[in-house]
Amino acid sequence: MLFALLACATAPSDDAVETFDDVAVAKVLELARPDAALSLLDGMARTVDSELCPVDVFDDGEGLREVWSACPGNPHLGSLDRYEDDGMAWLEARRVAVIHGADGLEQAFRMDGAIEHVVDEELTTLEMAATLCGSQIGGGDGWGDCAEPLQVDLSWTILSHEGVDEVLVSGTLMSPDLGPVELEGTWTEDAANCPSEPVSGLLQVEGERVQAFEFDGACDGCATWSVDGEDLGDFCE
Repeated sequence: MLFALLACATAPSDDAVETFDDVAVAKVLELARPDAALSLLDGMARTVDSELCPVDVFDDGEGLREVWSACPGNPHLGSLDRYEDDGMAWLEARRVAVIHGADGLEQAFRMDGAIEHVVDEELTTLEMAATLCGSQIGGGDGWGDCAEPLQVDLSWTILSHEGVDEVLVSGTLMSPDLGPVELEGTWTEDAANCPSEPVSGLLQVEGERVQAFEFDGACDGCATWSVDGEDLGDFCE
């Protein structure tokens, strides 16, 4: 996807761009897409599952339930509850910490919050309210130091028709590097013709200053980047 980005070298001569940490902006853009929430929803149970402390799987009405809690001697912490059926899935993570390192002290990933995904024919809704930090489940560069985690409260609406998705995102995000920001965006994805990025649309990130990312359909991994209406060139993968 387009949102795993680093800023291009082309930039204006003034210091406007220096206000922003490129890596921090890329993290916000990564979380703006629904893929990040869906990777957590689908991958968390597999991540914490182990022989010592397995995920308990059982039928629950029309769906499947997965429940996990940390066991004595297990390196991971917290508890997890997940449900999925043909029309929806949800996840509740309670202070889940994936621990790496020989000393058992390195928190490679942490999540505390909930995700809900509902599919009704061509209409999909997705919501995530969570505190996140550390390495990203499903790949990516990670979401920062756990001493200062990200706080995310985002909602997506996706309308799918004949292979084309119309995506709407809104909500808030607290980043240690960018501070509190509001996200508003709508874009079109056409996986058959451009699987890597939106073919058109706009994402706006509003904090102390307003950043806008416009997708031009070139399928080149870049979006036009502006701050407070001033063009800063391209922001590219």
